[in-house]
Amino acid sequence: DVNGLRTTAQSVLSQRGGDFEYVILDGESTDGTWEYIETLGIRGIKKRMHDTGIYNAMNNAVHIASGEYVLFLNAGDTFCDDEVLSRTTEAIGEKDFYVGHTMEIGKDVRKGYAPDALSLDYLMSRSIYHQSTFTRRTLLLDHPYNETHKVVSDWEFFFERWFDGCTYGKLDFFVSNYYLGGFSYRHKDLLVKEREEVKERMLQKGIDMICSDETKDCLGLGICLRSTIKSAIRDREMLLAKRRKHNRVIRTLLYISIFLLLLNIVQFIFIWNT
Repeated sequence: DVNGLRTTAQSVLSQRGGDFEYVILDGESTDGTWEYIETLGIRGIKKRMHDTGIYNAMNNAVHIASGEYVLFLNAGDTFCDDEVLSRTTEAIGEKDFYVGHTMEIGKDVRKGYAPDALSLDYLMSRSIYHQSTFTRRTLLLDHPYNETHKVVSDWEFFFERWFDGCTYGKLDFFVSNYYLGGFSYRHKDLLVKEREEVKERMLQKGIDMICSDETKDCLGLGICLRSTIKSAIRDREMLLAKRRKHNRVIRTLLYISIFLLLLNIVQFIFIWNT
């Protein structure tokens, strides 16, 4: 998407301050993207190379980069303003990854706030935007994105690293504008399927940590834990779905009320003038 890349490149190149390199990879596109990339004067790396998918390209970029932390912007995504990297440089310390707030832009604009701390509940029901996440590069070198998944590997990576005890830091400012309409947005059924696969595997991993293979009596406990946790997850997701539906109804009623109020005001003005 050469038009999206142009928007993203302008946003990155307008950053003031901050010690950063800009890595741009082109997956052998034929729409003029590489020709545009060649015109850019950047402090970083421009490379054209074959990839087998989104996460393969992201893993390739990690190997090419040389910085301590990496952040990924897809073509079309932008930083919220030209001081983001400067603020991030001042805020970053020794955590494994830092997450800022995100503006999610589609038909409406929604603000996605980074949590104060990561929790199982948060990771089970939500996700972290990689567009607003600075991840220690060595962590991604040791644990690259799972290329067998096509949609959820960034969420899967954060879930697994949190489970392994990696450290999290919150950046209390907006980092990126994320535009809906990408691959994951267009393949929601695949997203749900892959998330369920990851949840199932992580659930089993947690049970295995509690129950050692040598403990015969642990089999029943493991089955009980599995059933209880899966039931809790299902109940939690049903509650969230009902809450989202309820919020939509409230918003619709609010819009109707505002419309009727404006209509009454217009009628009042019309009567007053006549």
